[in-house]
Amino acid sequence: MDTTQDKKVLQTKTNATIQSLVSAFTGTDGVTLLEFLGKFLRNSDPKALPSSPKWIKPVVGFIKKLLASRPTPEARAAYTIAAASLLEVYHADAVKLLFTSDAKDDKPFSYLFITLLLTDTRATLPRLLELINDPSYPAIAQRLGSAFDVVTHFVGYLVRSLDAEDLSPGGMIMPPDFLLKLRKTVSEAMSLAIEFLRDRWDASVAGAFGLHPEARTKQTDTSAGKRQTISWESKKHTIQEDPLILAAVRSIAIWLREDDNELLRKEAAGLTDMLIDLYKSSSVVKLDFRSPVLVGLEGILVEKAGLEEFSTHNGWQALVTDLVAILQFVAKVSDETEAARGVEIVRVLLPVVEEEEFGAKEEWMNFVTAVAACDVPEAEQPLIVQEAEIAALQLATALLVSAHEGMRRRYIHSTGAILGIASRLQAHVGARHPLRESLDDVVQTLGRLH
Repeated sequence: MDTTQDKKVLQTKTNATIQSLVSAFTGTDGVTLLEFLGKFLRNSDPKALPSSPKWIKPVVGFIKKLLASRPTPEARAAYTIAAASLLEVYHADAVKLLFTSDAKDDKPFSYLFITLLLTDTRATLPRLLELINDPSYPAIAQRLGSAFDVVTHFVGYLVRSLDAEDLSPGGMIMPPDFLLKLRKTVSEAMSLAIEFLRDRWDASVAGAFGLHPEARTKQTDTSAGKRQTISWESKKHTIQEDPLILAAVRSIAIWLREDDNELLRKEAAGLTDMLIDLYKSSSVVKLDFRSPVLVGLEGILVEKAGLEEFSTHNGWQALVTDLVAILQFVAKVSDETEAARGVEIVRVLLPVVEEEEFGAKEEWMNFVTAVAACDVPEAEQPLIVQEAEIAALQLATALLVSAHEGMRRRYIHSTGAILGIASRLQAHVGARHPLRESLDDVVQTLGRLH
């Protein structure tokens, strides 16, 4: 039996087994089933799971039934984790079943669901720091992390739905009055989550709000190994290894970007040092905070306070260092994931350049030199890789335009080199290519400067 056949056989067996379990639990509250699925789906090899199985709908039915029946703490944990797992593994199917409501309902299910999840986070977060080394912490953190994951999926689905052309009553997730109520609830919950992250970061890493990294408390040798001298940090996992922190950052980030809330963005500006440190410590082999940090910075840097914190904590250098590494990597290997992050970085940094009142800073211009030294392959590349390269050219061009004339003259050779790179890319970007207009704008602008 070949690998493809093995995969199909395993998927069939998995599907049949779960379908049998769902049938067996019909007529019960389904808590045990949801507990099992919450663990199984997240920990299974995606290749072993069937695509769009029929049992998703009855499983969501168990979640809805529990939600309406004064659930016990065990039931709340079960449906929260199961919902997050369904959204992660079967996103396209689960979002419609969990977040669209019957027009006949007095209160949309998604409104009740998100409200109850956020009520749980608001009730639990204030006392969570004191439980950091308690045996109950992992279970509580998993439940809250799953709640934040569900909220993240909901906000993403809500934004896509509002952006869709069909804005008729039948095409909306919930009536406008419920959306307004939910917006207030989400904002209040995110404000509390920001406060929790600030306290957790200070307790485990920073020592005190605003303390420069070089002045932070050092580790000390103990019988159990090296530990932070601040006692609130987890003895087992650092904050960078805590899935709850990643889930909270993701949820806060998408809300900051999508909701035009000036006060909340100013509050979140106080997390900038944490976000930059988490970004620098991330990698594909650990929890990866990079994408959610970039999403959050899009919202934070709209505010002056955010720009000031970003500058104070060397945010530019952290992101540009990563961007240059990405450009060098995708020139050799067409990695679409890395390229997509490169596009996100430029999306964050371009407004920083445009908002700088006195023009591009001297240290920023190192990026122009780095781009000029990049090697763009002559061969055809995936669209997202081309987009990352053109985005980098746009950022370099924006820096040159922003720089004062004397500084610009010092980079005349780099300007010519970047113009050459842009011209080479034009050979692979046809007249009807979606990136052609952006690339032509770069070439024309650099041509005027050179």
